[in-house]
Amino acid sequence: MVSYLQIIRKNSLLVNAFRGRLVFKNTSQDTRMILMPTPEEIKLIVYVFAWVFLNILLFELLMQKGIISSYVARKLIHMSIFLPIFLAYTMVERPLFPLLLTGCALVFTYVTSPVFPYEKTRLRVFHEGHPWGTTLFSLSVFVIILLLFDRPEIGLVSGSALALGDGMSGLIGKKYGNIRPSLFRGKSIEGSIAFFLAGTAGGILSMEWLGLLESFEMVVLVGVAVAIGAIFEVLSEGGIDNITVPTSVGLSMFFFMYAASGSFLCIF
Repeated sequence: MVSYLQIIRKNSLLVNAFRGRLVFKNTSQDTRMILMPTPEEIKLIVYVFAWVFLNILLFELLMQKGIISSYVARKLIHMSIFLPIFLAYTMVERPLFPLLLTGCALVFTYVTSPVFPYEKTRLRVFHEGHPWGTTLFSLSVFVIILLLFDRPEIGLVSGSALALGDGMSGLIGKKYGNIRPSLFRGKSIEGSIAFFLAGTAGGILSMEWLGLLESFEMVVLVGVAVAIGAIFEVLSEGGIDNITVPTSVGLSMFFFMYAASGSFLCIF
């Protein structure tokens, strides 16, 4: 797949307003990039916006009725984000509109976070926990799509650990976490086990759906990478785990695949 950044670098820009198209032209040859979304990209945009905002509205309503706490609502929202990540890898062939969506999510989570200066835009569902936590979460999703769109096996496992693993870790750890060693910084072994199981299951199932699970060794690789992510989740304070978890899992997948192949050529 040709990188869109490569196209932009190699070609001078000529704006053609007709039908909302941008045309990239070179003196040697003409290359066109159509910025109008394809039907699949339109579906992705509709599905993602509907899914995210319905989840936020639902959990805000449940919070107002006292059915769930803001902590549980925030973790459930985090877990729900894995579906848009999965759809981005399965529905479209270029990262342009997934990046636009995650960019919008990044702005939205900042504007509705406790750190935003205008109080009326803040959402109560994001008040508990680290004030930058949800914004850092959105930033990580944006970076996953930006850097790993052409490497779905790494992007999906990183996204699964970030959304499903970290979310389930918080839910299980808060309700059932009894074993809390001092090294875990107040977190529980039960929560770490839930992180490993949810993150690994999400990564394996999504890779199997895309036909990327080629061998049992790949299953082991996913499990080891998510386990490393669980360690970083325990060692990270506040919302920083929203950065350290996908980073550690993604780098682990990268280097394990390199070690298994013996060549960097298979990674790129």
